[in-house]
Amino acid sequence: MRSSILLAGLCSVGINAAALPVTQRDTPLSFEPETDQTPIPAAYDWKAGYVSEFPIHSSCNASERHELARGLEEAVLLAQHAKEHVLIHGNNSEIFRRYFGAAGPVGPVIGWYDKIATANRAGVLFRCDDPDRNCATQEGWAGHWRGSNASSETVICPLSYTTRWPIEAMCARGFTVATGRTSNYWAGDLMHRLYHTIPVGEGIVDHHADGYNGCVELATGENHTIAASNSATLSYFATEVYAYDISIPGEGCLGKPVGEEDDGHGHGASSSSTAIVSSTATVSSVPSATSSAAAVASTASVNPTRVIPAPSATSSAAEASSTAGKECHTHDDGTLHCV
Repeated sequence: MRSSILLAGLCSVGINAAALPVTQRDTPLSFEPETDQTPIPAAYDWKAGYVSEFPIHSSCNASERHELARGLEEAVLLAQHAKEHVLIHGNNSEIFRRYFGAAGPVGPVIGWYDKIATANRAGVLFRCDDPDRNCATQEGWAGHWRGSNASSETVICPLSYTTRWPIEAMCARGFTVATGRTSNYWAGDLMHRLYHTIPVGEGIVDHHADGYNGCVELATGENHTIAASNSATLSYFATEVYAYDISIPGEGCLGKPVGEEDDGHGHGASSSSTAIVSSTATVSSVPSATSSAAAVASTASVNPTRVIPAPSATSSAAEASSTAGKECHTHDDGTLHCV
């Protein structure tokens, strides 16, 4: 009888347990807390949108793209070294004073070089398809900024690929800074073109003076502070300091300006003596006009790896003019400018 009662009790417990409601669990294990379903915000990336290489349009074929990309790398190298030269020497550099004035501002110069050396390349575009038909219709054009048609775009004409020199040829092939054109080199040419684009030059870097003599005169005049935003000055300074510091260290290849005594620019005694430097003299040595002219005519620039003949000013200038091609663009007022 007792066993029957116990059995009945167990059955009753089992029935009662089965009748209890089943609790729905949100997690596989009862001791795990509920998970937070709130999405985790993405980590902040302050470099988002930075483009490290200058964009090249699909219209450039493989060889054009390769050569243009290399030229842009050299332009960055030229700008980077110019920036570092100024950071190290400031306006104690005689070369700096020649192009920006003895009291010229250092900060803006560093900034404009850094725009090419490290700034965001987004928005700048180099193309080869000649959408404005200037390469096809304008004789001697090696490229052009598109201006109001597309202020951040530059067209590189076929002539560029047959006339530009690599930076390794700095101070070779009869080139001197004072008589040549910075556009002989991919680096100098593309630096100039980059400053025309709005993302790089911001519409501030412009043509206030052209050519070596014009740049030197600007630096010694009342408006010397605008030399820091003169595109030709930025190209010439970068070319000369690279030649002096890197290509032929401590010597460079400044050369003798063409017609510095009768070019109509009215150099004063101090600026004239600064501009006339022998191709074999160091920048810190400033000889007289007579001795400098004689040195250029009778000596060669000697380097352990090569001997560079010192050509006459006329032949050097003629060679530079015939090989570089023109960089042309139209300003907002419709003025055509070619250098």
